[in-house]
Amino acid sequence: MKCNALLPALFFTQLAGCSVMSELPIPQASISPDEARVDFYVQQWKNEEELVRLMCWNQRPSKEFRVRDLSAGEHALFVVAAVKNSGVRQINRKEAVVRLDVNLEGGKRYSLAQSRDGENMKIWLQESETGYIASQIVDVDVGVPPFVGNSRLEQCQEGTV
Repeated sequence: MKCNALLPALFFTQLAGCSVMSELPIPQASISPDEARVDFYVQQWKNEEELVRLMCWNQRPSKEFRVRDLSAGEHALFVVAAVKNSGVRQINRKEAVVRLDVNLEGGKRYSLAQSRDGENMKIWLQESETGYIASQIVDVDVGVPPFVGNSRLEQCQEGTV
């Protein structure tokens, strides 16, 4: 008899404990004072995905979507922006590559950002916490990716990341 009353009490105690746990803030990884953190951008709609990410790592092309810690100071960042539409039989991908010249402050987090109107896209880097724009705003048309050959490798070697 005592066991039957104990089980519901134990269940509700665990349930209440879970709700308290979900309200705790999730700590962010600390950023070194001599580094800056750069996030990528991804937005999904019904059949469409927009993304902006760093194109290079170790001065070579990279296809990874990763948050990157970069040394503080001046950088030439090559960024790839893409729009992928999966609402057709074959996935349709349009993209553009832009260069952002930035001066990153140590200990801060930055986010790649974009706005799009049809085939026209504006791309920039902003401080994540304040929204302060930290680069020029580059206006570019996204289109069918051309055969790039070694051009991406050359761009990455020109960049600082």
